[in-house]
Amino acid sequence: MSGWILIYFIQTMLVSVNRVRSHRKFGMFGAGYAVLVVAFGTTATFLSARREVRGHTDAVFSFLNVFGLELAQMFLFAAFVVAAIWLRNRPDHHKRFMLLATLCMLPNAIVRLFLRFFDTNLDFLSIWATLVVVIVLIDSLRNRRLHPAFGIGVTIALTTMYVAQFASRTQAWQIFASHLVR
Repeated sequence: MSGWILIYFIQTMLVSVNRVRSHRKFGMFGAGYAVLVVAFGTTATFLSARREVRGHTDAVFSFLNVFGLELAQMFLFAAFVVAAIWLRNRPDHHKRFMLLATLCMLPNAIVRLFLRFFDTNLDFLSIWATLVVVIVLIDSLRNRRLHPAFGIGVTIALTTMYVAQFASRTQAWQIFASHLVR
């Protein structure tokens, strides 16, 4: 995921110095890298949950909750990257969907940064949601309107993540997920 952040930074810099042709060429590499992010991210969260379930640790409930959240993150990341690629000829949409895809990676970093101060996934999710909303508000104020890509994307992202948070704490998810990762 750190590699994705580097790619995002390079792509942003290429556009800012008007190197659109290079941005598009490097974008093909970025698209392939996005596939790897989803594959490795999903595999890592799956194996982590499997280790806890098989070990019958006290943290199984928490890990299966995180499993649900991280699967939602990977889904959102993939969906926003696909939307951005689909809309690559509409730069205003493309850049916002790429930003949303990148923001979908931040919950993991937020946990690491704020673990001393907060202790529930709902706390970390709320920090992430606040950050996303602030970014959209800044963009909306600068452009004097809510961009449709942000309106749709943020609604989908926040809804998906909060549904994942609450659904992954249910007994039904815990049973399903524990059987899934065995």
